[in-house]
Amino acid sequence: MSQRHTAASALALGFVALAPLARAEPELAPTAASPAPAAPQIWLAAFAEGAFGLEGAGFYNQLLGGRFDYRPEPRIALGIGVSYVNLKGPDGRVSNALPFSAFEWRAPLGRQTTLPVRFASGYLPKNGPWLKAAVGLGQPIGELGVMTVELLAPTLWVVGDQAVWSLDASVELAFGL
Repeated sequence: MSQRHTAASALALGFVALAPLARAEPELAPTAASPAPAAPQIWLAAFAEGAFGLEGAGFYNQLLGGRFDYRPEPRIALGIGVSYVNLKGPDGRVSNALPFSAFEWRAPLGRQTTLPVRFASGYLPKNGPWLKAAVGLGQPIGELGVMTVELLAPTLWVVGDQAVWSLDASVELAFGL
């Protein structure tokens, strides 16, 4: 056997001997015996929101509501919800219900913190369309929950034939079902 073949054989045997050491780190992929837990695809969110009006003398509207989200993947959510709205009316405070739909994309900001970017639209009976764009901060609270805080979310309210703007702030708790 030539020296070239002997050196190649020794090198190959060295790699085979070192192969178990290369696998010394724990396996990250799930095995058949221990599959990875499936991420919840249906979420329930409850929130409180304040709308600070920018038009004329300003106004304040309070929203309390809930939303069901479908998450086809952890960063994307499609939701439907309803809010109880206590808003400024022509002769004082009035109550209404605001059904809406929402889209969300969560950008990762670290190991656990996310930056949710949201768009929502709905229709406020006896008033008109409602549109909202928001960016917030999301942080896990336990195994399946997430708390999200939105600050300065621009919102368009159509009241009759007039469009008015508000900057909204909200706190939300969401849990996977």
